[in-house]
Amino acid sequence: MNFNRATDSSLGGQRTASEWVLYRHGPLMTEPDEAVFARWLAQDPENRSNYYEIESIWAGLGALAGDPLVSAIAPESMRSRRSLMQWVGSLGWRLPALAAGLLCAVFAIYMIERMTVQPEVPRFIQTAVGEQRTVTLADRSVLYLNTDSAIAVDFSGPLRRLELIRGEIHMDVAYDPSRPFVVDSGGAVVRVLGTAFDVQRYEDGRVRVAVTRGVVQVAHVIETAEGTREEAVILHPEETALLDPSFSGITKKHDDVARLTSWRQGSLDLTGFTLEEAVTEVNRYSTKRIIIGDDSIRKLPLNAVFNIHDLDRFVPSIERLLPVKVASRTDETIVLTSAP
Repeated sequence: MNFNRATDSSLGGQRTASEWVLYRHGPLMTEPDEAVFARWLAQDPENRSNYYEIESIWAGLGALAGDPLVSAIAPESMRSRRSLMQWVGSLGWRLPALAAGLLCAVFAIYMIERMTVQPEVPRFIQTAVGEQRTVTLADRSVLYLNTDSAIAVDFSGPLRRLELIRGEIHMDVAYDPSRPFVVDSGGAVVRVLGTAFDVQRYEDGRVRVAVTRGVVQVAHVIETAEGTREEAVILHPEETALLDPSFSGITKKHDDVARLTSWRQGSLDLTGFTLEEAVTEVNRYSTKRIIIGDDSIRKLPLNAVFNIHDLDRFVPSIERLLPVKVASRTDETIVLTSAP
């Protein structure tokens, strides 16, 4: 990637965003590249808007690439998601209306051919430890599953329902005012019409919701001596809600939602974490468990960003950054203790 070009704000924002999408989904992305990408993303709110717009197009093309209908109307050289994306980019982002129109034409042909067939919705979707997955649902909502996550989907009734059984998801919900979308995460219920948000269900029962676009309602039922009542909060972009069953309440605050959802870009942002919190997060992505064997190091502060797909660097890095060392190591565990 030409880094000077990538950070040059004089270039078309959508063209630069499309180049980043292609590059980040390719095999050549490195940690220094991630740093350049992060700087570019932070330069201008429009950069972030353009990038996620193109990323959503990428997800849509994933649903088209390889489809027999697309194969029938597209030449062989344009039947993969990457080649379709490059074709759209080659039209010239200086003529965005033309590019958007042609892309919409491809989608229109696809939808006209499909309009009499209702796609079957998977009832159960999951990811293994370390796996991430993107799924397009029957209503065209796009679902991103993080590591070791599981959901159940039910679109059979008047509501679009999804249960987060474990793990973490990011939803980009298709707008449909006649059928609200409801996510049940075992205590917190998220209600939306069309928006984008992240939900994480922790092993200890806590649930966190973070909004990236639109407005959502987060609610849960409180049992009292007089009966039950519902507590609800409204979240806007850059706001989060944490439901903690230990005190049966919802805590709402402004937060760095881009950092919380950086896993979608392959990054694990541990800025402001304690070592204990960081280890808990890293353990989600690997079957090899890191164990803290010394209570004195649990609260050590850590500020670092790691590549999710290269977490073998985590332990060597914290040995350099913090006064800790590896006390013992097996094929299944790594035990950390304080270093002199």
